[in-house]
Amino acid sequence: MPSITRQLGTPMKALAVVAPHAVVSGTRSVQTTRSGKEPAPRQFQLCLGAVGCAALVAGGSAQAAQRPRATCRSRRLLRQQRRAAPPDATQKFEELVAALELAEKAGRDESAAALREEIGQLEAMHPVAAIAWRQHKQVRDALDSALFGLSDNVDVKLEAVQVLGRLATPPSAAPGSEEALHRVLREVSGENANIIREAAEDTLWKSWSACGDEDMDEQFNAAVALLERDDAQGAVDALSKVVEARPNFAEAWNQRATAYYMLRDMRRSIDDCQRVLELKPKHFGCLSGLGMIYMSRGDPKKASKWYKEALSVHPHMEGPRRVLDSIDRNKNVEKHLQPLLDQAVFTLKQGLPAAWPKAKDQGLLATWDVHQVPRMGDDTPLVYLFRVEVRNRELATRPVRSLARFYAMQFSGGKVFPLMRATEGVAQFTLEPGESYRYAWAFSVGQELVSMLCGMLFEHLEEVTSPDRQRFLSLMLDELRPSDAAEISPTQVEKLLDGYYFMGHLDLSQVTDV
Repeated sequence: MPSITRQLGTPMKALAVVAPHAVVSGTRSVQTTRSGKEPAPRQFQLCLGAVGCAALVAGGSAQAAQRPRATCRSRRLLRQQRRAAPPDATQKFEELVAALELAEKAGRDESAAALREEIGQLEAMHPVAAIAWRQHKQVRDALDSALFGLSDNVDVKLEAVQVLGRLATPPSAAPGSEEALHRVLREVSGENANIIREAAEDTLWKSWSACGDEDMDEQFNAAVALLERDDAQGAVDALSKVVEARPNFAEAWNQRATAYYMLRDMRRSIDDCQRVLELKPKHFGCLSGLGMIYMSRGDPKKASKWYKEALSVHPHMEGPRRVLDSIDRNKNVEKHLQPLLDQAVFTLKQGLPAAWPKAKDQGLLATWDVHQVPRMGDDTPLVYLFRVEVRNRELATRPVRSLARFYAMQFSGGKVFPLMRATEGVAQFTLEPGESYRYAWAFSVGQELVSMLCGMLFEHLEEVTSPDRQRFLSLMLDELRPSDAAEISPTQVEKLLDGYYFMGHLDLSQVTDV
């Protein structure tokens, strides 16, 4: 079950032999920097005085391999101290630090000094609240840097993801840090979104793969190594000891679910997955793993449910998306695009003006044009070159993925020919907010092409579990009249195709002769 099985963020490849249909939640390697080197750690710090060092330790700023040996007693004590921290003290830190920043910016030195003294006194009275506030500040600053940072430098955003990873790693995981990484998965956008998203995914796997007890972590890693060597029964035995000693270690349950899957013991695998989700409801690897289990049991309806749950948490997982497409893409295209194609054919046959329904979400815009390539002779087919540009506007906030498109073509003899195709493989594209996609193709026809209509179906990646009216978006293009297109020279063809992905040349010359 590759979507479940990861060791410290690295996909296990050996399981592909066990389940050739399996879903891999993240198979691409994470590019940590443009140069290929891991960026140096960057701390999001705010000087709070005497508790500074303690706060950084509590925030998990050291790498997992450098953590001191943790005990149940120390973790329990820290949790008790956090619960004992008065919420009003945490709020007071927020107010005082905000006031200090304003005083410093305004050059009010005396006020700033008084505020520093008051902050120091509050630290002495409530050291645990100071640590809790610092962690909250670190999480917030790192999340803001990863999602909204003013710098276009991808390394800065990757460093922010690393900070969140350290804060999310036991034994002293900061509240809100794991949810912040999930937000990065769902919300990051821009030119380097894929790099940052993959880093966040890898960081989550790493944080999940440690419980904070060095002995248990060693036993867990040894058990995962058994899985990599296809010793599923040995892994079950080893992981059973880990979950017995650390029943809240979600990833140990997840790995044992994988081992049971390899042994084809689906009932126990499902039971362990349910235990994982009780501890970590947003464990996308486990969610997609349940989809795999039900697919292997011949239950695509339940498999679809779990794949959708996984994609609602991590919308950009390619494996679950592909399997979900194999289950219901054709049904969705038939339901949402076929009626529009029927309307387009009727419109052309009746000579009516195209009156498309307006989509509620106007985040997508599309333009297209047509050019006629000179004929080689009177008895040779006409060749039309089409170009399309689709843009997810800057004001849009959600990525979209193409599912299918149709063309309705009317020839000079009056015949209307419909053509609908799913956008699979190289024809499929995903648009982040602000991105555009350009493609072109050519048709050869035996009669003059008088009029043409085009429609497209898209899916909002983050709305996979939402009602269809929120999940799908139809985009209709204005009517095009190829018969009015100007002829272009071969040199002009090359220039027109610059910046466009050429989909190919489709020969429809026999269609118009029928």
